[in-house]
Amino acid sequence: PTRNEAKAGNYGVVYESTMQWNTERATPGSDLEAFLAAIRSNAGRSAALAKLDVDTQQGVMASPSSYTGGYVDQVGDVAAFGSRVSRLAANSCAPLRVTK
Repeated sequence: PTRNEAKAGNYGVVYESTMQWNTERATPGSDLEAFLAAIRSNAGRSAALAKLDVDTQQGVMASPSSYTGGYVDQVGDVAAFGSRVSRLAANSCAPLRVTK
């Protein structure tokens, strides 16, 4: 799909990427755990996606929970990457639904 079609909800087969780590290596409260959590929290934001190589930007979009306000009201990086569709949390098999 094109990013614009997928983020508008016009393409039903898209998947979210996730990030997990071994909690025995990155114990809660450690610097490593804080670093990994920061990557997980920020890597999918529109501003971060806009910094990717142009050749890889087509396949990525930001979750509706990563920005505030309505989908049609966005400008800049959020307008380019912000999606209006999402799935139920932790369920990659759930159908996409418009949330913004």
